[in-house]
Amino acid sequence: MPFRILAKEIRPLMRKAVRLSREHREICGVIVENGYFLHLIEVRNKSKCPGSFWLHFGDVNRVDNACQRLGNTIVGTFHSHIIGAEPSRPDIAGADHGQLMLILDTCWREIGLWRIREARAYRLKHQLI
Repeated sequence: MPFRILAKEIRPLMRKAVRLSREHREICGVIVENGYFLHLIEVRNKSKCPGSFWLHFGDVNRVDNACQRLGNTIVGTFHSHIIGAEPSRPDIAGADHGQLMLILDTCWREIGLWRIREARAYRLKHQLI
């Protein structure tokens, strides 16, 4: 069964990602699973380098605390790419084993969902609802 993602969460994130891509900046956040859907929760990007992301630790902690209270789980991260919905080598190297990674491609306005295992990325099926 494909992972279900709410289109109403993707649309504003994609708009913001497209806007920031003009300045060679990325958006980023965490993927939260609640048993029914994957939710994308944006956090601040601490990176000052063009075309890169660095999740704000305090923001991630706050999301994780809220998830624990609600019985939800952080299962991965998301970020935008200026072109391409595939994870780069540094993306894969920086990911935890088994985590999900969603990438928003701001050029073609596509998303890619991946599972990172043993330093490789495996494409996953997803459904926007």
